Amino acid sequence: MLEFLPMLIGLPILLIWPVWFLRNKRQPSSPLITLLAIPGLLLWFLLILLGVGPVSQNLLYEPLGIGMIAVMLAYWKLFKLDRTNPERSGQTVVVLMLLATLAVRLTMPA
Repeated sequence: MLEFLPMLIGLPILLIWPVWFLRNKRQPSSPLITLLAIPGLLLWFLLILLGVGPVSQNLLYEPLGIGMIAVMLAYWKLFKLDRTNPERSGQTVVVLMLLATLAVRLTMPA
């Protein structure tokens, strides 16, 4: 599983970075949004270690799903949340990322 770690972290970064770069020209924002998948993946790994959720072959697909959720949340932050409340949008997206990770881990079929 560890050999896929660069791909699991790198793919969301590659998909988020261009949009962040273009939006940053108009409205400055932190580049940390490109690392949004990392808190989700860390929580997912912690939940696996604690034995939360079913153990199945879906363990191969869950991290990819978490990465794609991170991409969707980052786009939502950059295009929608930054217009309404830019000060708290980063915190909101990280909390939603952690909740989505928990939901993925608990609802995946065995």
